[in-house]
Amino acid sequence: MKPLALLIAVFASSLVGCSTSVDRTGRSTQGFFVPSFESLWERAGTELRDSGYPPDVEASNKATRTLVSRWDTTLMPFSGKGTREQATLTFHPVPGRDNYWTVEANVIREQNMNLKEPANPRKAEWANGARVPEQEGMLVHRIETFFLGYEVSPQFRDRYGLGAGRTYVPPRIDPNSPEGQAIEAQKAKDAEAHRYGK
Repeated sequence: MKPLALLIAVFASSLVGCSTSVDRTGRSTQGFFVPSFESLWERAGTELRDSGYPPDVEASNKATRTLVSRWDTTLMPFSGKGTREQATLTFHPVPGRDNYWTVEANVIREQNMNLKEPANPRKAEWANGARVPEQEGMLVHRIETFFLGYEVSPQFRDRYGLGAGRTYVPPRIDPNSPEGQAIEAQKAKDAEAHRYGK
């Protein structure tokens, strides 16, 4: 083998090795109520499709609660500019809370490092996999707000046999955080104004 060909082969094998060390952690919700896992699975698939990540039925597994999308590929005429993205959603039951689940989203973007024919999908060389946190955040937000929302519709409640809506419980805010201190300061100001009849 010629030295240049050997160097290219070593370089190509190192690129393949890079793609296996991708960060597969993701953004997660805090846990929310769903009528059933089936409704969560169905809604998550819809949100994936609506976000440009059509689910891959063969790669997904309801038994392991993992929903995987097909690769969304964008090829470019320059090496390193073409990309592909894949989203993976993992569902976890909240211990001790019936019908409460968390959703973890992991979105990976890889670059096509093919030097000779970067626009040829058959010769693409995918490497440099990195997470896309803004897409992960968008996915978990859309799924969570569908169920927590601003309040679900009467039709949704009828469809899944839900009773009257639950009382809204605001999230816990650490009183030592800047947001918590601002809220406490406003409460004190309001109490002072009420005390003097302002």
